[in-house]
Amino acid sequence: MIFLLLPFFFFFLSLLIIILERSDFTMSLTISETNAKFALDFFRLLSRAHQYENLLCSPINLITSLGLLLYGTKSDTAAEIEKILHLDELAESELLEYLEETQSSDPSGNKVSHSDSDKARVPSGSKERKEASPHSSPSDNKQTPWCPPCEQVPDYVCDKPEGVHSVMNKILTELNQPSTDYELSIANRLFADESIFFFQKFLYCALKLYLIEVDRVDIHNAPKDIRKLINLWVEMRTYGKIKNLLHEDSFNNEAAMLLVNGLYFKGQWEVQFDKELTKEAPFYFNEVKSKNVQMMCRKGQYNIGKLKGSEVQILEIPYKNKTLSLFIMLPKDSKIESLQQLEDELTHVKLLNLASTLKPEEVRVVIPKLSIEKRIEANTYFLAHLTDPKKADMSGATSTEGAVLTHLFHDAFLEIDEEGGQEPEEPQPAKGRHLSRRQPVDFVANRPFIYYVMHNNTQSLLALGQFTIPE
Repeated sequence: MIFLLLPFFFFFLSLLIIILERSDFTMSLTISETNAKFALDFFRLLSRAHQYENLLCSPINLITSLGLLLYGTKSDTAAEIEKILHLDELAESELLEYLEETQSSDPSGNKVSHSDSDKARVPSGSKERKEASPHSSPSDNKQTPWCPPCEQVPDYVCDKPEGVHSVMNKILTELNQPSTDYELSIANRLFADESIFFFQKFLYCALKLYLIEVDRVDIHNAPKDIRKLINLWVEMRTYGKIKNLLHEDSFNNEAAMLLVNGLYFKGQWEVQFDKELTKEAPFYFNEVKSKNVQMMCRKGQYNIGKLKGSEVQILEIPYKNKTLSLFIMLPKDSKIESLQQLEDELTHVKLLNLASTLKPEEVRVVIPKLSIEKRIEANTYFLAHLTDPKKADMSGATSTEGAVLTHLFHDAFLEIDEEGGQEPEEPQPAKGRHLSRRQPVDFVANRPFIYYVMHNNTQSLLALGQFTIPE
């Protein structure tokens, strides 16, 4: 009798797995899954708004700015951001597990517990202070005035050790580790009009948790000068890569807060492409039209496979030391419908688990040499509460009434070229013996594809985009 029921059991089990993969239903998510889920949500919003265009965003960098906004908001505004980031689906046990796995070390190599590192260290002879605003009064919870730079700044407890902000800080700390394997420049800053006063704790914790400084500037009286100042700061922060982020009409003198969110990335491959093999070749952006682009070529061992249940090829190209990888998802043809179908089939689970489905093969890789930059006013896609003066609750950051986020400017810049490590020497066959080799698998990205750069240790999406037409 049991044997007769087994086929039905496996059938319903397979059906359940398919339903879970294709739906948003989940009991609880990890921080990596919530981040990936947000990344796909935002990517789909961009895709619908800019059909058949080249797309690029930096999900983890956007999450950084949204995390800061979450820290400074309360009530419905905070709930809106939590929902956007899927933090309402997050399992607290997963946060604790992540913190244990990414336990940090001090410069001498000794382990530092998160509970110790997040304890408030009160300066000798002083008492712990609470956050305060210049507008505070004796009735405002007896808050002390915002201290000038000459005073010692207390080390606030910004978040509980297992809190989401602490977890995000661990991810950002790892992403910002110095490396010669890639160029990563991040330009995140909150610019607010000087009429807005912030709690000292918010200023401190914005920098400690999210590595973001808050600047009070004279937007109301000098918007043009402030725009030039922001553009200059972003250009310097990205070493000249991101220029003129804000155009002349990007904001006016009624703006209250401007959150700038920029990222530039260029990695060194584990094994470089030979520049002499880079040639012009057609890129087919639909079934009948093409345009010549610089195509890089290399034959070597790569992890490759197909998306489950489809003919979409998946290729992983590792950067030096395999800290990061570029993944390319290539539909079988150049039809726009094929790219759309791939986008519809993607889930956060598939995105995070693709690497585990690939196998090492000898591959002939042909991919375009790219330099892509995309600028987006991200708040136009979400954050309805935060940009509405009647709904916004920024009381976690400021006591100034009517303080709202006016703009969230996002810029992502990605370069892909031949540079990387040296070709490893091939083992020489023993004398009198010949090594039989299979024909390499062809991976020729000469048609629209979706791609992303994954930071493997934290499973963070540094970049996510699609390349549809040479510009």
